[in-house]
Amino acid sequence: MKKNILLLALTGFIGAAQAQVGINTETPRTTLHVNASSTAAGTAEGIMAPTLSRAQLITKDVQYGINQRGAFIYITAIDGTATAKTSKVTVIGYYYFDGSLWQPFDYTPETLYLPSFNLPMTAVANNVTYDLYNQVYKKQFTKAGNTTWVSSNASLTQIPEVYAANQLDFVVTYYDASVITINSISAAGVLNYNVLNVNPTDKSFINIVLVIKK
Repeated sequence: MKKNILLLALTGFIGAAQAQVGINTETPRTTLHVNASSTAAGTAEGIMAPTLSRAQLITKDVQYGINQRGAFIYITAIDGTATAKTSKVTVIGYYYFDGSLWQPFDYTPETLYLPSFNLPMTAVANNVTYDLYNQVYKKQFTKAGNTTWVSSNASLTQIPEVYAANQLDFVVTYYDASVITINSISAAGVLNYNVLNVNPTDKSFINIVLVIKK
């Protein structure tokens, strides 16, 4: 009889534990409620998600399916070659698994405008190429290789974070169609264009926006 009572008591305890879990608190206020273990200044507090690089996450690809929907992690480095499940893992930060893909938290596309540059137009020609990423974006946003870089902060070597080409979408929003025709832009940021006129006016310009992938 005592064994039966003990078994019933344990069953009731497990059921209550599954319904409401508290950590460092005697009175949980939600299903999972966590109190600070200490209010002392010398103790760090907070909940940390598992931290992985993208390459480390990729090695676990097969482990994630519909039953892992809702899992979340913090990506510390963008390394390795993205798979279908990690195709949206393009920047450091928090991600959650939706059952088929790792999705970034609070996705809001950010944009950058390329600084001023002269597009080569030395002769009328078709399929001229120009590397927007290396010749414009990377060159002007980093100190390395830029002999005209001058800063009030001697330790500043880039503005503000330099993204890899595969972390950006390159978008031409306007160009003077009387002097050039834009054919395409590769994923690496290489512009392909035709030169129609080598004498642009002072009103001729091209507008290029970079969209930061999330």
